[in-house]
Amino acid sequence: MVSFLNSGTGIFDPSIDASGSYTYTISSPNCPDATATIIVSVFQGPNAGNDGTLNLCDSTNTVDLFDSLAGTPGTGGTWSPALNSGTGIFDPTTDPEGNYTYTLTSSCGSSTATVDVSFSSTNNAGTDGSVDFCSTDTAVDLFNSLGGTPDVGGSWSPALTSGTGVFDPSIDAAGSYTYTISSPSCPDATATVIVSLSQEPDAGNDGTLNLCDSTVAFDLFDSLAGTPDIGGTWTPALNSGTGILDPNTDLEGIYTYTLTNSCGTSSATVAVSFSGSNNAGTDGTVELCSNSPIIDLFDLLGGNPDVGGTWSPQLTSGTGIFDPSIDIPRTYTYTVSSAGAACPSDTSKVVVSIIPDPNAGSDNALNLCIDQTEPINLFDSIGGTPDTGGVWTPALTSGTGVYDPTIDSVGIYTYTVTSEECGLTDSANVTVTIIDIPDITGLTMSTVNSVVCVGLEDAIIDITGANQLPDGDYSIVYQLTDANNSVNTIAITIIGGNATFTIAQALLPNSGLTNVTLSQLFVLGQNCSAITDTIEPVSISVENLPTPEIISSGDEFCSEDNPTIADLSTNIIDEEIVIWYDQPIDGIPYNSTAALQDGVVYYGALTSESGCESATRLEVSINFITCVGELLIPDGFSPNDDGINDEFNILWLDELYPNFKLSVYNRYGNILYEGDINSPKWDGTSKNSNTQLPAGVYFYILEFNEGEREAQQGRVYLNR
Repeated sequence: MVSFLNSGTGIFDPSIDASGSYTYTISSPNCPDATATIIVSVFQGPNAGNDGTLNLCDSTNTVDLFDSLAGTPGTGGTWSPALNSGTGIFDPTTDPEGNYTYTLTSSCGSSTATVDVSFSSTNNAGTDGSVDFCSTDTAVDLFNSLGGTPDVGGSWSPALTSGTGVFDPSIDAAGSYTYTISSPSCPDATATVIVSLSQEPDAGNDGTLNLCDSTVAFDLFDSLAGTPDIGGTWTPALNSGTGILDPNTDLEGIYTYTLTNSCGTSSATVAVSFSGSNNAGTDGTVELCSNSPIIDLFDLLGGNPDVGGTWSPQLTSGTGIFDPSIDIPRTYTYTVSSAGAACPSDTSKVVVSIIPDPNAGSDNALNLCIDQTEPINLFDSIGGTPDTGGVWTPALTSGTGVYDPTIDSVGIYTYTVTSEECGLTDSANVTVTIIDIPDITGLTMSTVNSVVCVGLEDAIIDITGANQLPDGDYSIVYQLTDANNSVNTIAITIIGGNATFTIAQALLPNSGLTNVTLSQLFVLGQNCSAITDTIEPVSISVENLPTPEIISSGDEFCSEDNPTIADLSTNIIDEEIVIWYDQPIDGIPYNSTAALQDGVVYYGALTSESGCESATRLEVSINFITCVGELLIPDGFSPNDDGINDEFNILWLDELYPNFKLSVYNRYGNILYEGDINSPKWDGTSKNSNTQLPAGVYFYILEFNEGEREAQQGRVYLNR
């Protein structure tokens, strides 16, 4: 049989079966196998490769066409048409362009491939060039600036705005631009055009030069406006031969600056003028009377001032005329300026002063008390700020202005001041009057409420018995001493001998006894005080209750105790009575039986017998807590009606075990009491006879009837 062939038989397929040894075997049941072997060799067909191309760029070097075949051609083939070399070597100088065929033959057949040979000329970008433009020139193709005979169709870099080789001087930048020619087979060729741009000449803008009495030379170029270029010429020519103008030799006039280059001509002018300096004269001063005639300040300037200047600050006249009756004495500045000239302004000053008018002050009155005996200078009673050195009429006994109440008479005294320099006079009158002192015979002071609460009320003082004083307005001075101290003046109105005045609570900040003493009493507007030495002082007790203080944790209460306002008051440390309010100021007071509310703020104030309260209330925020704990079973009680331990009371029993049952027995086992949450507590009597049981030990059984807690037994001692 035949094995290992793809056909499954003895058929060999050279395209898929491998070369090698194949063994043929014959077998039979009775005889041994017989075998024979065939050795198969498979030869590959010839491979001339794939077609290729060869483009030679003006080359004179030989080339092996085999290297231009594509694929993996086998060697040993032949070329047709035959090359001059007799092999596959191609010589551009002798062999022509065209298709050359490579043929490879073997026992398995033939294979061919061709190489297409062509010749190409080298790329030509021309030679470098340069070009100079004015910024105003029209667009130009840079190709025309290349030397030689460049090929068309190349590209420029950097790219121009036009997208081609056209250069626009108004938008493209000066610099180097490179022209490149490319082809597939020959290397790139480049050439560069250097572009330079020239600006139009700029002679700047017209200017002016005004010289003020100058003898110093100036460069006219510095007077041109704008940003002129240097290197121009001036016409008419200056004596310096340049742009330097010498005021001593060159004339006023218009000088033209001209600048020329390949892009055109530009010119600008400088108008030169000469000016004389301004003269405001020299400073001056003047002293005038208020009644002096008007005067021209110009006449007070020294030197030879120019006319036509201005005065500042401006005078009422609008010129230099000063009117003493309306213009203010001060320093006035005269300024001379030349509009448009180069010479600076010149100034001088005139200081104007006015001799003050005589001032005798203003009329006034001098009220002297009837008991006044000391002399007094009437000058001190004149109103305003009078000048000294005046005279009094009628003449006083002293021969001066000193008035003696014991000698000189009452009346009008005239004070006169005269200015000899200005011929002016001024006078003022002092009217002298003798005033009786108020008669306070019978006047007393008292107060209805001798206790004042600090911060809550004023003190009211009553004046009575002042029947010798006419009805009217008076001024009193009273003094506070002891706990509070101050001296105060207040106006009062007395009618029928009676009046009241108020001492503000701000004057009574301190607690304790304060005395009120009447120091002086005047008729309102006069200065003669009554004699107050005999007036008895009034005493005021000033109460200042402190803010209440509360014990530690005094704001906490057992919720099951149903606490009240009274319970809150028992937690206050102070002994005074406490009133509780719903507001920190004013507000409504609570009744002592009112129930406390958890989280509510209460405001407490101490109160005295006189009705004063704490100026600042204590703020307490109530905090309810749960006070129920473990059962507390007393070991005895004493039912003697003294209000203390009169019953067998197990604490927290009702709250913790509301379903309980309590039974009490004597030592013989007789039941004496049975009760639950709805029964009265055991008070030491027998339920059978309702009689009081004797002192001794009794036994109880407490059934909880709640959960798994077992009944509890114990003993209690009853004490009589």
